Amino acid sequence: KPMTATLATLTGSEKQIAWAEDIRRKTLASYEEYTADGIVRSAANVGSGKRTSEQHEETIAKIARIRTRLEQIAAATWWIDHDGYSGRMLLEEFSKAERDGR
Repeated sequence: KPMTATLATLTGSEKQIAWAEDIRRKTLASYEEYTADGIVRSAANVGSGKRTSEQHEETIAKIARIRTRLEQIAAATWWIDHDGYSGRMLLEEFSKAERDGR
């Protein structure tokens, strides 16, 4: 789905917002690339019997849930603080938050 259709409007100073827009774009692109590869790997593991189709579906659902949470982050400072985070780092951070009930 197109990234810009569901993104929260960033909040902060003009300078923060301008900086954060670029960071968010790069960071979400990295997340998309990393998770697309993960979905392919997960599907291959179902084909080889290493994962069940239910585990694969949960992987897809988790990736989508985290993507939605990322899209809803409006604070420019959050994006600035996460500048340089890879898709893998975001997935790990948010997966841990889900496990911890945050």
